Amino acid sequence: MHPPRADGTDEIRYVHVATELSQQLDTSVVVIEFHTVARTRLPEAVQEIKELSDLALSLGKPTGTYTLDDLMLEYQLTRPGPARDRLATRIVPLLEHPHLLDALQAHIRFGWDRKRAAAAVHLHPNSFSYRLRRVADLTGFDPSEPNDSRMLAAALTVYELFPPNKSPDNE
Repeated sequence: MHPPRADGTDEIRYVHVATELSQQLDTSVVVIEFHTVARTRLPEAVQEIKELSDLALSLGKPTGTYTLDDLMLEYQLTRPGPARDRLATRIVPLLEHPHLLDALQAHIRFGWDRKRAAAAVHLHPNSFSYRLRRVADLTGFDPSEPNDSRMLAAALTVYELFPPNKSPDNE
């Protein structure tokens, strides 16, 4: 169940549309639901719906119906600017150490449940903690600190959607 929306509704009205279309078309389907849109704002809404749909698909979201509220953090992270680009570059040092990237992804997926995260990557919790310390050394963000952990989650999302251009002109 979704939380109440700003427009006062408390549920998505077309929750089954994506599932039914997915079954009929035998492919993953995302439906973006907008509540009331003023006629004068229709072209902007269409563009926003396209961006949200592309974003949901890029993130590998499962078949379903989504609203801006469901994707708002990721949507905001996709807005161009120097902070977005800088966030993405924080992940680059981990690319040479896939085991550290795996540990970070498990940490983000399981939050503060270190035992479950460690088990997901087949590590002892102490070894998992060591890998997270290495992530901190390489990225400058410490996954054991709440704010840094949120930054790493944001950086990973941005990196996955907008990997930095590795040309010398960008450095």
